[in-house]
Amino acid sequence: MLSLFITLIFVSLSDCRFVESNYDYFEQTLDHFNPQDESTYRQRFHFQTTYCTESPSLCPIFLYICGEYSCDGIPDDYIQVLARNLKAVVVMPEHRYYGLSVPFNEFTTENLRFLSSKQAVCDLASFTVYFQKLFNEKYGLPENAENPWITFGVSYAGALSAWFRLKFPHLTRGSISSSGVVHAILAYPQFDEQVAASVGTTCSHYLRLTTASMEANLEANNTGTKQLFGARGLSDNDFLYYVADVAATSVQYGRQYELCNHTIRAFQTGQNPTVAFADYTTREYTKVFSVEPITYSQDELKKVHVSLATNNGNRQWWYQVGLFSFSSTLQR
Repeated sequence: MLSLFITLIFVSLSDCRFVESNYDYFEQTLDHFNPQDESTYRQRFHFQTTYCTESPSLCPIFLYICGEYSCDGIPDDYIQVLARNLKAVVVMPEHRYYGLSVPFNEFTTENLRFLSSKQAVCDLASFTVYFQKLFNEKYGLPENAENPWITFGVSYAGALSAWFRLKFPHLTRGSISSSGVVHAILAYPQFDEQVAASVGTTCSHYLRLTTASMEANLEANNTGTKQLFGARGLSDNDFLYYVADVAATSVQYGRQYELCNHTIRAFQTGQNPTVAFADYTTREYTKVFSVEPITYSQDELKKVHVSLATNNGNRQWWYQVGLFSFSSTLQR
């Protein structure tokens, strides 16, 4: 039986609603740990000053941390509510190697050596100092003026938020770390157990039957089964990982009712469960989460040349996951 196992999930924010904001670029240090290397890269950032309407020196600055995705704008979420109530400025720097903040045109292993959470945390510190200076100049504040900074982050970005507070306490008054993944766990069956618990006994039962059906169909008609999912180019292992993610991701990000209703209805109406699951995957899952099956291909992940237009962050993220997992293992 295929385990619904997931490590650290790559999430696209391409379908988020963004608020009106400005953006610019900052010449960010490429290697914060080698003072002899003066190389830089252009780091994109978004900023919003809409709610800072009274004394600029008193406005908090919310550092909204981007994670492993293209940072295309400031989301219209709960942080906007906080910013409005507290008259805060919101700034959102893009994570190195993602979106338009890419130091190299090729993501070879050699070029990825500067992609780490340690470098990213230092990026945040460097950016904070830069933006505070920019803010002071814009509003005619004293050169040494410091606004109260609060950091926000979710998942991997949540870990960065917590680490930033620990590493640079003098640069921030506080940190919000939502679901911050601060430890990598290589064998984590508890995730699957939580998926099953979240959907309930009935749905988890039918999901297991669906998994068994897909495995049997894959063995009997390999190409035809993958074609139902639009995943003909995937190897068997890559395909099984993909369909496992369909269920796990749906549950983790609030689509469990759609997933379960579709799955249970298939058995109640006598529909082939593999066909039903493929229908849910292609009609709902891929559109809601902006996922393309080819991104699960190991061959695709090995490609080192990525244009800015096609940079989806997958190769970078899996490099980070492997690096993070290896580092965490060594620390035990």
